[in-house]
Formats: sequence, structure tokens, C-alpha cells
Amino acid sequence: MTQATKTTPDHANIMAVVTRETDMFVRQDFGGWAACWVQDARTREVCISSSIGSTILEGWETLSSYMRKVIESGSACNITEIERLNVSITVSGDLAHVVFDERCQHVNGRLENSFETRVLERSGGEWRI
Repeated sequence: MTQATKTTPDHANIMAVVTRETDMFVRQDFGGWAACWVQDARTREVCISSSIGSTILEGWETLSSYMRKVIESGSACNITEIERLNVSITVSGDLAHVVFDERCQHVNGRLENSFETRVLERSGGEWRI
């Protein structure tokens, strides 16, 4: 479940992209996952976790190549339940900054808590990470 303290049409559309990106990752749908992202050299993902350490992927080519291997190899995480709390969205023009706490339950019963940040850009009326 995803909760935000204030909801506007932009906020709902932004969280729909965040939710869809996660859903496509869990479903191992690379095309659906990729459609949620701005696909150029500015794209970057930084992940720091106790299970995989730190990963920094710069540029769409690097990020998409890495994620295609993760998704298509079947090693995408096996999340069964996701809860997002303390969602805060700031929109300024065609940029949005989103922060939230995330709790995930995995198939093996492992619980994972994370603190997430997303920056989205609106282009052609559509939001993308």
C-alpha cells in the first residue's frame, strides 16, 4: 500500500509510476520496467543495501544493461508484499522529488526496510523516473 499525506492529480500520477516500476521489476517485465525511466545519459541509480552493498549505475545504457541481466536471469527479488509509508512529494514545474519509507516482505519471509528517493521528470505530459 502506498500512502501520501497530500494527493493531487500530479501526486497520484507520480506514485503510479513509482508503483508500476516496482511491479514490473517484480514481474520480471524488462520492457514495462524500462518504460518507467527517462532513457538518456542523465539517468542514474544509486542503491545501498545490507544485502548487496552499494551499486552506482550511471547513464541509461549502463543501467538498462545491468537491469536487463538482473530481470532476465530471474534473479529479480521475490517480493510478495510492499508497503510505502511517510510519502512526501515535491513538484516544481516538470520535476518531482519523492521520498518514502518502504517495507518489503520476500518469498522466504525476509523483511526489508529501506529509505527511498526518486526524482521524476515530466515530458510530453508523462512522468518518468
